[in-house]
Amino acid sequence: MIEAAKQTINAEKNAAMADIKTQIGTLSVNIAESILKQKLDNSEAQNELVQNYLNKSNLN
Repeated sequence: MIEAAKQTINAEKNAAMADIKTQIGTLSVNIAESILKQKLDNSEAQNELVQNYLNKSNLN
């Protein structure tokens, strides 16, 4: 009985940790999206970002 309770607690703890990780991931993506929207609010900034990525890329 005690062993079953320990297993239940452990399963619930693992589920809670997985949920927290999912929430953190979602929040991180939302924050990144908000930052990018602010930084890319005009086409000049968008073009500059793309050019910087292309310059850093090795396009052989």
